[in-house]
Amino acid sequence: MTRDAVENLAYKLLVGAVPALLSIPYGLWIACLVVYRFIYHTLYQCFARFRQNSTAYETLSHLPRAKLELAQDPYEYSPLPGKRYIRILQLKNSSSVGFNDVLECDLITVSLDKPVLSFTYRAISYTWDNQKFDRYILCSGKKLAITQNCEDVLRHMLLRQRLHVWIDALCIDQSSKEEKDMQIPLMGEIYGRAHLVNVWLGLPTEATGLVFSYAWLFWCFLYFPKPAGKWLARRLHNIIEGRYIFYSISTRLTSPARGHVPYVLDIIRRNWWRRVWTIQETALAPTSRWYSLCPVLVNCGRFEMPLDTLSFALMDFSLFHDTYGGGAYPLNHSVWVYYLTSHSGKKMLISRADGVISLDRLMLGSRACHAWNPRDRVYGLYGVIEQFGIKLSEPRYSKSKDEVYWDFTREACDSTRSLSLFNLARGPESGLKEPSWVPDYSAPFRMGEAWGNTKASGDSTPHFCFSADGRIVHTRGILVDVIMTRSTGAVWKPSLDPILNQDGDFVNLEEGYEQTIATYREWHCVFKVHISCLLRRYGNISSSISAFGAVLTLGMLSASLYGTLLGWISILDEEQDRRSEILERARRDPKIRAYFSKSEARRRAMESEAWQTLCALKAEPGVATLNHWIWMHATEKSVFVTESGFVGSRNRSIMEGDAIVLLRGVDRPMVLRETSDRSLVLVGPAYVAGLMDGELWDQSRLQALSIT
Repeated sequence: MTRDAVENLAYKLLVGAVPALLSIPYGLWIACLVVYRFIYHTLYQCFARFRQNSTAYETLSHLPRAKLELAQDPYEYSPLPGKRYIRILQLKNSSSVGFNDVLECDLITVSLDKPVLSFTYRAISYTWDNQKFDRYILCSGKKLAITQNCEDVLRHMLLRQRLHVWIDALCIDQSSKEEKDMQIPLMGEIYGRAHLVNVWLGLPTEATGLVFSYAWLFWCFLYFPKPAGKWLARRLHNIIEGRYIFYSISTRLTSPARGHVPYVLDIIRRNWWRRVWTIQETALAPTSRWYSLCPVLVNCGRFEMPLDTLSFALMDFSLFHDTYGGGAYPLNHSVWVYYLTSHSGKKMLISRADGVISLDRLMLGSRACHAWNPRDRVYGLYGVIEQFGIKLSEPRYSKSKDEVYWDFTREACDSTRSLSLFNLARGPESGLKEPSWVPDYSAPFRMGEAWGNTKASGDSTPHFCFSADGRIVHTRGILVDVIMTRSTGAVWKPSLDPILNQDGDFVNLEEGYEQTIATYREWHCVFKVHISCLLRRYGNISSSISAFGAVLTLGMLSASLYGTLLGWISILDEEQDRRSEILERARRDPKIRAYFSKSEARRRAMESEAWQTLCALKAEPGVATLNHWIWMHATEKSVFVTESGFVGSRNRSIMEGDAIVLLRGVDRPMVLRETSDRSLVLVGPAYVAGLMDGELWDQSRLQALSIT
């Protein structure tokens, strides 16, 4: 072997061996880190139980409350020198500041063009919670009103010697609409150039430290081998739920959930997760740097944790259904996944493989959050949207809500060259005075609109333009069919608030069961009466039933659930009546017996035929899962059949005679309606079995359409 060959072989061996050798110390480091955190937090939570003065139980309820009127003159803001200037709050660090003293600070005006600005301040993300401005802070010797939440977070920052912060309530003149209009476009830079973003969840409860310890343990389990990590996570879930060795099966069935579930729910239900503005405040946070590996930190009183660690743990808890004993899930899992993922950073807002933001997904998720001003449904996401290259006009709070939504929709469609926002349109149902294709972004969140991965128009690209006044969209599409008949009922829901649209063992069995079963049967009746039309379209009874199931589940019905769907239908069908055998098993369930024997009203409900039918749907294991999915996604849903035999669903705003249209470059079929003046209005998207994957898309059949 020549010398060159030996050198080449040695080089290849070295290159191949170095990564393997480097992985060994890295693996040892990760293992040591995980073991250390596992042992530390396990011992921490164990010893905390026996120590009365443990920080795990510190409530910080002794924080000062500066409620008294101050003699100082009110603080008056000076106008900012220019559009690229912001204010930084500098807390005065004084050893004389006690628990009963008022905080003092100065507001420093700085330019965003300052090169070293990112080292100087922390950006605060918190909620106002509709609190009154009944606290005071002294700013340059003059009093400035603030909320309780604002005071709490500032005292926490002072306690940690974090003296330079940016907080919207003080760094923006809230009385000046002009200044707010000028500062909103800068949010991307304000949060992106901060040293860190500190999230303030509020003051802790007696067990907040314990919940944060659980979150660290969930994070540690990620680095264990997969089987071991899953086993440990399940054991931890059992501890949280209170399922100990001597927690008997009979006690589990007859008693409500115990353990530490309420403590975890307290963190999940903090208002910060449900505020529109906080989505962009975390998405715009700085990326990890050498001096800041955790750019977003969550604070609940003195307890602190990286946001991604806490979000992962809470999401794992939200999706672990066994935790929710006691007859009802304490939260809507699907909605909370929206909350937690949308607050987990910019990457979670991207759903497309090409790395482009899914704008309709972002705007739909924001509907589940709260905004006191409806304009903030757009302005609260302004920085995120612009970060993805979508150019918008400058915010103007003097505009009406309708004008803000109209301008945003038109500009976003033009900038992205996409009509994806049409997926959120509700047409006449929205109540907006603007064109029918403009979505109402302040409308209630509905899980029935959260479906995707469809290609109704194949691989076509959008082709559209707006009229000179911006009211009409000129595009091209294919008229597929016309709605022949539709259902009119709606399933019962406890509230329009998505977090209350829950499901569980007893939800809908105490009230609303007649309405839900009547609607289910109306859907089934529409299917049965027009089965001949469906057979002509779908070919056979099996395909027709599968199409009906796809409509009810928004395309989530797999082949393995076909038999389950037949079971669901047979329980509803009064001619087949499989209820008796299932109800007999349900009545023997100690949980149901104990719950419904507590009052006369509940006992009377059990004699209702509708109650018995719904109970049977919930008692059959496989059918119960399918029924949960249908019920959760059925808000305001109407099932329809078209003239040529397509079955589909759309919100109840549809009418007989409405047209089903495939628009070029739009991934869902759209419902259009012709008005008395022969113009077309957009009613909204529909799920139509047999159209969702571009089965009828034909470029040669395109015709011009103008939607007002």
